[in-house]
Amino acid sequence: MTMKNYMICVRNVKKKNNVAEFGNEPGTATFLEIPEDATDFSPRDIVASEKTWLTHLLAGKTVKNILVYIHGYDMNRPNTLYRHNVLKKGLAKYGWDGEVVTFAWPSGTQPLLYWEDRFDALKVAYQLVDKGIKLFVNQVQAGCTVNVHLIAHSTGALIVRESFYISRTIQTRSENNWAASQVVFIAGDVSSKSMEGELSDEIYRHCARLTNYFSNYDSILAISNAKRVGMENRVGRVGLPPASPEKAVDVNCSTYYKTHENSFDVVDAFKPHSWYFWSDKFLEDLVYTLNGDLDRNVIPTRTKDQDGELWLTP
Repeated sequence: MTMKNYMICVRNVKKKNNVAEFGNEPGTATFLEIPEDATDFSPRDIVASEKTWLTHLLAGKTVKNILVYIHGYDMNRPNTLYRHNVLKKGLAKYGWDGEVVTFAWPSGTQPLLYWEDRFDALKVAYQLVDKGIKLFVNQVQAGCTVNVHLIAHSTGALIVRESFYISRTIQTRSENNWAASQVVFIAGDVSSKSMEGELSDEIYRHCARLTNYFSNYDSILAISNAKRVGMENRVGRVGLPPASPEKAVDVNCSTYYKTHENSFDVVDAFKPHSWYFWSDKFLEDLVYTLNGDLDRNVIPTRTKDQDGELWLTP
């Protein structure tokens, strides 16, 4: 079978010059198989049958590891597909044999529209659980061995937090019987304070471990940023709150970033906020995290200081 890239797309479909294309507003979830050499995606990539899409995605392996990648804001279609491939190839380099599925949501392409992006993120959040995670969990209940993981960059962390929270309020107890294995935030654009208490309880209830990679040098997430006046400290800049549950793991990447910032070959992204995708050390650490075989304290790409804080080794 020809290699494909897989996406769950929640962008609207519109016509441009009588040709259907994905727009930049929230829409109904569609399931895409995209040629490996493609540089963009369109409604032509939609697989009519959800069952067929799943069959192709899960084919060929006894144990299926699925990593759902939720991108951040200011991502057009070509950049979304490019970043998908950067992540997919980076993980494969360090031996991860799972499949990457991008949750492609309608983030804006202009930074000044950031607040609109956040509103759109909230509008599509529930579809991450309803059309994504539960789709794979249903395969487990049907007898397949599937491990579902999530990685969320920037505003993607908001989608994850809200999708888990919303699921509690609109599902029955039986419908709420689902879980992800590893949940990962990188440069997460949610307040650190919101990651304890009612807003975040459902994340911890529905995962085996939440790992938060953060950097004090992420100037996009600085509260001094003009778009962020009045906002609280972000989890991707200062880390998780001290009272976080045992499932929560902070990995401080500040020293690592500052040591290597000139070596990251970042493409079409702001380096202090997105360097993770182009870092071999981060990708290696991420594979250890997704595999879940090692305790957080003995992952060899990390250093533990005298206060017990974990750092990505410079």
